[in-house]
Amino acid sequence: MLSANHVKSQVSPWWASQKEAGGVNILICEDDEDLATMLAEKFLDYFNDSVCTLVANGDRAAKELESVPYDFINLDMNVPGMKGHQIIRHIRDGEGPNRRTPIILLSADVSDSSDEFAQELVVKIHKPVQMEKLLEIAAVMTNYFPKAME
Repeated sequence: MLSANHVKSQVSPWWASQKEAGGVNILICEDDEDLATMLAEKFLDYFNDSVCTLVANGDRAAKELESVPYDFINLDMNVPGMKGHQIIRHIRDGEGPNRRTPIILLSADVSDSSDEFAQELVVKIHKPVQMEKLLEIAAVMTNYFPKAME
């Protein structure tokens, strides 16, 4: 298992691209540092040669998504600043490179079963996160299947 410091050393600068990484370019927007680190560890381990960019608030995520293309976005519904549903609306209605990027939306609110974004390449997963399920969904959404799954 990778340490948190090891994961943080692999987290991309905001200008990193998929072509440089050779794998999947992932944005993780999560304000829980432990969960964000765990997600990055799992994604980096699962998707060979991938890049994870971590942001802890919605305003920073929205800004990032306006200009940097990602292969998929892992988004917490209730981060500080702009909330998950606002970020989705912002990028889907905008002109940036992520208008059609698949999104995994994490929510601790199990009572919210809305499918508001069902037609917008958004899959909602309730916390606590089941990593195997999350990784499988991410693989399908990005059409990137690590050699271990082939």
